[in-house]
Amino acid sequence: MPADPQGEAQAVQSNSSSFNWLSAFLAAGWLVTILAWLWSRRKPARNTDVAQPARFRPSDLDKRMALACAQKDAIKVRDLLLQWAEQCWPEDPPRQLTALADKAGQDDFSQYIDELQRHLYSDQSSDWDSQGLLRAYRQMKSQIGGSAQVEEISQELEPMYRIS
Repeated sequence: MPADPQGEAQAVQSNSSSFNWLSAFLAAGWLVTILAWLWSRRKPARNTDVAQPARFRPSDLDKRMALACAQKDAIKVRDLLLQWAEQCWPEDPPRQLTALADKAGQDDFSQYIDELQRHLYSDQSSDWDSQGLLRAYRQMKSQIGGSAQVEEISQELEPMYRIS
């Protein structure tokens, strides 16, 4: 039985065409994979909308607290109190004012914290005693000072190599 040369040529051409399409499809898949891998490795953009609270030395924190209380800036006072709490209890810092008042365990300080929260979160405008809060903060800070783990935040880097 003689073989049909035209039939074989068409079969080879058909197989070759299928192979080319399959190769192109797989190459496109590899290209998409490489691009996806490169895209996933890029560093995520920093969200500049969310302001990270700055960390201050305890002495700077006291000055900022006194200034915020003098200006009756309730939001800044809240933020500074939570930063101070984070410095005092770094292993388990209170994230809310009520948790700070509970952790402090002083009725006078808790009363001023409640006033501040009513001023911040109430629908009706209420007045709060910023100077009383500052006095209670300083009193509590002096009482907690020895037992809390407040540490100075160094603004300088340690030297890479110490020469002794």
